Amino acid sequence: MALGQIKARLIKVSASEFIELEAFVAQLGQRRAVEVALERRCETITSSVRCGKDDLVRWGRSKAGTQRFKCRACNATFGATNNTVFFRLRNRQLWAKYLGLMGQHIPLWRLQKDHGLPLSLPTLHRWRHRFLATLTAEPAQPLAGMIEADEKFFRT
Repeated sequence: MALGQIKARLIKVSASEFIELEAFVAQLGQRRAVEVALERRCETITSSVRCGKDDLVRWGRSKAGTQRFKCRACNATFGATNNTVFFRLRNRQLWAKYLGLMGQHIPLWRLQKDHGLPLSLPTLHRWRHRFLATLTAEPAQPLAGMIEADEKFFRT
């Protein structure tokens, strides 16, 4: 079914069906978060990672399904994950689950045993440090201008 046909049918759904559909799409979005993020990244890639020129063509897909690009100026080929934390990272189906659990400060052995991540402890450790290094490499911009603080509450 074409996307246009789906849109035409969606116009006719009732409010209760729309609520159910909205929940389904949100759940589907969570399951396919990595694919959606990589596809959005493909839309933002405009220049070569090697020479910086914007003479790119789509150059097929990798075995994992990642869009590849080729620069006509320097003949460099690269994928959508180049210059990201996910470059050369395998087990794509586990990325979203791992990142979701990472904020809960769960020990690595518990991620492996209780949360069903079938990866070795060294791999989980490497992933954790790789993701954390990316977060600390780009610190937030410092505050500037007039800064006001009203109240501070301390738990005693």
